[in-house]
Amino acid sequence: IHSVLSIYFLSRGRVRNNARRFIDKICKIKLDITGEDVKNLGLQESPEVGLILDKVLSCKISGKVKDREQEIALLKELLNKRCG
Repeated sequence: IHSVLSIYFLSRGRVRNNARRFIDKICKIKLDITGEDVKNLGLQESPEVGLILDKVLSCKISGKVKDREQEIALLKELLNKRCG
């Protein structure tokens, strides 16, 4: 996202407009899971919950996950890596 912001601020015309549309699009992307889902999978409330949700959101923005089912699968994978 930092690269896109740089492009937006340093460009003009069509490139700037495309960067703006991309920024608008990713700002609307929301997770279908919540901290409650993380808690239900065994992680206690902590700053780590936010970090894990940020990783899932990054994957959603990049298109690696598309729906709640895939978000939960990734969440489980991240929690397993954390523990294992």
